[in-house]
Amino acid sequence: MSNPFSESDLIAVVQRTLVSVLGCTPGDVAADVAIANELDADSLDFVELRFNLEKQLGIVLPQKSVLDHLVAVLGDESQVYDKGRLTELAAYALRESFFAYRVDQVAAGMQPYEVMGCATVRNWANLCKGILDGLPERCPDCGHDKAEVSPSGRPICAACSSPLKARTGDDALAASIPGIVSRWSETRVAA
Repeated sequence: MSNPFSESDLIAVVQRTLVSVLGCTPGDVAADVAIANELDADSLDFVELRFNLEKQLGIVLPQKSVLDHLVAVLGDESQVYDKGRLTELAAYALRESFFAYRVDQVAAGMQPYEVMGCATVRNWANLCKGILDGLPERCPDCGHDKAEVSPSGRPICAACSSPLKARTGDDALAASIPGIVSRWSETRVAA
């Protein structure tokens, strides 16, 4: 099934959630505002953001970071971190991940905590979109192949209104990492 949410739909969900969590005004929460660095969100705010996004969208966000999944696939932390800083491969993986960080956000040599500091509303919306792109091909109850957004804001079958479950965030990230590593290898060979 196709994800019934557009990027702009999910940006709006993240924005509304942040207004609620942080107590700021909607005008403060532009799509490309850095949630921690510019809105001063702290770790507890991120816990609340995660909880509310999962509840609203009916998804399970990843417990592990993109970098944790990258290390698990590579089996070698030294390809991801150099003296505690991101390698070129790590920065590439973050840009190619569901978060879709921009080149001006993430670069080799950054400390891992700096990545969270620069994460934007759009990055979080892209993560949610990547997870929701993993809806089942067909409704498990009626076999229909179209999804829509329910009045409560969750994905449902367009035919029978059954709730639809996307794969978990960790499953989605884990499945995406081999492709990212393959594309990285191809860029190294071409260079």
